[in-house]
Amino acid sequence: MGIMVSEVYEALIAAGAPEDKAKAAAEAIPVSGVLATREDIADTKQDIVALRAATQQDIARPENRWTKLELAAYGVGATDLALLIDLAFFS
Repeated sequence: MGIMVSEVYEALIAAGAPEDKAKAAAEAIPVSGVLATREDIADTKQDIVALRAATQQDIARPENRWTKLELAAYGVGATDLALLIDLAFFS
């Protein structure tokens, strides 16, 4: 006897299938043998928290921050630079 997918079994019974056939069909559906345990989920949450903290530290470092003016100086023309300065300082 395999693992039975109860939702499938209940749906088949509700649709009028005989109990033995509904049970056999629900047991025939493959179910993944690899399921996460509570410990797996707790470890994953800890990994996410650590990754988030490291990412925030990286973003906070001055050498990793690009200001509007730095972007303007490297990627746009004088008109766009003037507009960005206006937006940055006067809006």
